Amino acid sequence: MVELVTRGNVVLVQNRREYLIETGQAFLLHKNSFHEYHTGLAGWAHKRYLTMDGPLLDPMLRATGLKGVGHVVLSDPDEIVRILRECYRLIDRKESGFGQRCSELAYKLLLTLGQDLKVSYPEALQRALSFMENHLGETLSREDMAEAAGLSETHFNRLFKEHLQVTPVAWFIRQKMEMAKYLLRETKLPVKEVAEATGYMDALYFSAQFKKYVGMSPKFYKRGESFD
Repeated sequence: MVELVTRGNVVLVQNRREYLIETGQAFLLHKNSFHEYHTGLAGWAHKRYLTMDGPLLDPMLRATGLKGVGHVVLSDPDEIVRILRECYRLIDRKESGFGQRCSELAYKLLLTLGQDLKVSYPEALQRALSFMENHLGETLSREDMAEAAGLSETHFNRLFKEHLQVTPVAWFIRQKMEMAKYLLRETKLPVKEVAEATGYMDALYFSAQFKKYVGMSPKFYKRGESFD
């Protein structure tokens, strides 16, 4: 769910992190996450929101960099309001083709939020994230990532953890696993080819990593026996 605070403010706690969401800022409530929120110091809040679901949501969140993100500072809150209002209008009228149009607007919404999120990161971190996202099918070292950012490994690791709260390697593996989940569920690729597509030449090692991340083997996940 995407929620935009249009007046007042909100305090959000999600997965043990606390955020203060001011007027003109957005927050995301993620499926299967622990979250609660209440009004901030203003004592009240007015919000607009849109709930999204479906098999393509996870890859869309991953592609836009919003997977696991709780708070986005917006460069143009009015644009988000316009998108939400158009979604409300389509849902209310249910005209021919409204489902397809709503899907397009949902993607536009996530894309806009993702762009604002990346702009809020330092330029060096933006370079590294783009580099990593474009090389999910490869094996990257910490040195490769730091070089893409143009920083020393020590400085890069510190900057990455400051903004994303995980190490670069952990973030990179998480993106690989999200990509693997999508390929297993939405394509007919066998596990071996999914492993190769996410940079794992050893299918057994891939399976072990996947089970560690998801809680079940790729084969079980592919059959639909997921906790998602």
